[in-house]
Amino acid sequence: MTKEVMKQALDALNESGLRWPNIVEAIKALKEALKQEQVEPVGKFAKFTDGIWREVTDGSAGVPLYTTPQTKEWVGLMRGVRVEGNSVIITVNGGNDEARFLCEELINEMAIYKEKT
Repeated sequence: MTKEVMKQALDALNESGLRWPNIVEAIKALKEALKQEQVEPVGKFAKFTDGIWREVTDGSAGVPLYTTPQTKEWVGLMRGVRVEGNSVIITVNGGNDEARFLCEELINEMAIYKEKT
């Protein structure tokens, strides 16, 4: 939900004059969410068959690009790990975004490790 939509929902709830417990809780939750910095991606990018990353503008799937690093908790992200031949298979709780995030983090960790050795 974008900040604009949250503001509209908050305005509608406030203007309704209703103060049922669930409405009061929704108002509090919306106010809290609006206080937090919500960062939107500046674009989506995908690796094309020629191996070059390009911005995706036609609405198809892509990896979101942010101006500041996005942080996610690793706790509970990996569901299982197994080895098949010379490959490591990691299953992830969640969907493609979580899997991409985990791959990116693992690649970054390997690069940091290589720099240290």
